[in-house]
Amino acid sequence: MPYLHITYNQKLDAQACQELRESFAKLITILPGKSRENAMIRIEPDCIMEMGDAGQPCAGVEVRLYKQSPQPAKAEFTQKACELMEKACGVPKNRTYVMFMEFPEWGLNGQLK
Repeated sequence: MPYLHITYNQKLDAQACQELRESFAKLITILPGKSRENAMIRIEPDCIMEMGDAGQPCAGVEVRLYKQSPQPAKAEFTQKACELMEKACGVPKNRTYVMFMEFPEWGLNGQLK
């Protein structure tokens, strides 16, 4: 039940967005118990977002999880997510923030877990 929200301050065409979605769908499996089948991924390119110098590429990767994941898995995910954003979008690793939000409760299929 992970939800990923990827924001990027540059333009991406539909093909690039699809490739990024597929890459993050694979990457989420680093986190124990998380699968690409249950991952909901929102990609928001060309958003108004700045980090320091205006106009420079930057990105945010927000990861919302049901329950906590182990720190080593989150560290590996962070490293790979920054590498992915650099390779796919040209965002230097030091200009991508990865944020984890872990919830003790999660609603799905009309039920609270």
